[in-house]
Amino acid sequence: MLGTFLTSFLLLSQSTHAHFPAGTTASRWTSDLVLCYIDARSTPAGGFGPDATALFGWNQTRFERLLAYHDAPSDRGGGKPTDTLFDSFLFSGNSWYNGKMFWPGLGIPMNKTDWINFLDLVLDLGVKNLDSAAANVSSHLPFDQTCSSPGLHPTVVLSIPYPDAREQNFGVIPSSKGRSLNFTLEADRLLAVEWWLELAYSTFHQKNYGNARLSGFYWFFEEITQPDEALVPAVNQKIHSLNTALMAVWIPYYRPGDPHTAKWQELGFDFATLQPNYAFGNVSADVRFPAIKKLIDVANVGVELEINIGIRNPQAGGWQGNFDTYLERVTGWESATGSIMRTYYYGNVFVTDYAANSTIFDYYTRLYKFVKRIR
Repeated sequence: MLGTFLTSFLLLSQSTHAHFPAGTTASRWTSDLVLCYIDARSTPAGGFGPDATALFGWNQTRFERLLAYHDAPSDRGGGKPTDTLFDSFLFSGNSWYNGKMFWPGLGIPMNKTDWINFLDLVLDLGVKNLDSAAANVSSHLPFDQTCSSPGLHPTVVLSIPYPDAREQNFGVIPSSKGRSLNFTLEADRLLAVEWWLELAYSTFHQKNYGNARLSGFYWFFEEITQPDEALVPAVNQKIHSLNTALMAVWIPYYRPGDPHTAKWQELGFDFATLQPNYAFGNVSADVRFPAIKKLIDVANVGVELEINIGIRNPQAGGWQGNFDTYLERVTGWESATGSIMRTYYYGNVFVTDYAANSTIFDYYTRLYKFVKRIR
């Protein structure tokens, strides 16, 4: 009976939205998923310099400003939390130690030790601080204390390290029977990801976080290559075998004619959001955003807001104009056709710049109102 009800509810909610709606069973009730980058740049040992560490380092205070809107910038005391903000957090990376990279084809590929160390770094620097932040913010906001689990319980999505085919000596795992995995073999790529998913799932729960909840896993690569057409469904099947409540998430970039964006369900994902890439190309808003709206409706996906400081589109009017355009366009879509599942690139900048600097604090306030759909 319950399963029939949930299925009917999901079909009804999606039938009234061409795009993928926010806050449904399919998205595990999440609406606003913020990307948080944690990698070798997050620690002085990474060797990327103090500016990188300042941007990519994390602590409890920074997560508090993503979990809840604070009424004053950090350079004026930080204020106090007045309302909740982002409900879910995606932890990912880009650069690793000793010239290694997360991206396939760039730098040196990562091996077993790197995959383990990335997980440890995300849990210790990321989720641990997020969990503490949620507990502290919860004590300052008026949650109903009569419910079984009052307070903030942010959902966490972990990025899966990509099995780069250049890695031919990944390392030995229990299922490889003493043999080091070779990623030129498709079966070995799947074995490695399945092993890491099991490790991540068990290690997360062994931490016994009081507030943070593991909600799913993110497929790192933003396009589906021919070798990955068979790998990705198998990976997503593994995710759901660990726990049917876990979700598999993907955020592809905009590629006209891409055959995979609209096939995200066939690939086993629970939802996908599309990167407009307006912030990084040389294209007008009047060309790019109508094309994005058409595609998210056809593909039944959500949208990513690329509203960081470092944009590259000369037609965007600087980062401020880029910020304005993304918020105005998505707000207009939602006003016309209902809520859209949204991801945000990226949370590091939101706390190191928008929430910290009194001269641009208004952008933090505007972001809060957008997330909370305060019109």
